[in-house]
Amino acid sequence: KSAHDVSEGGIVCALAECCIINQDKMIGVKVNIPVKNRKDISYFSESQSRIIVSISESSKEGFVNTLKKSKLSFTQIGVTGGSAIKINDDINVNLASLADIYFHTIPHLMGGEK
Repeated sequence: KSAHDVSEGGIVCALAECCIINQDKMIGVKVNIPVKNRKDISYFSESQSRIIVSISESSKEGFVNTLKKSKLSFTQIGVTGGSAIKINDDINVNLASLADIYFHTIPHLMGGEK
């Protein structure tokens, strides 16, 4: 259903963008990001060649089989739905608040919005 690269800001920023980019149809997410050593690195690493993909439940088996046949590694980290972005036990932000910050902070600071 969707795909987004993990680059600027790491997986947390990529997930946030995915959730709010369509302001008319924001979709929440509940994920568990594996933490190997440090949370900051696991959450915000800009390492290459990572993609967040969302698929329908009915497409899951075929998608997983295709990845395995292609010898591509993957980790299912969560599910979409709701009105918040929830990451591990560390982040729980309402999408409306997140969208307001994302879309209006710079214009507001520059005097374009009151």
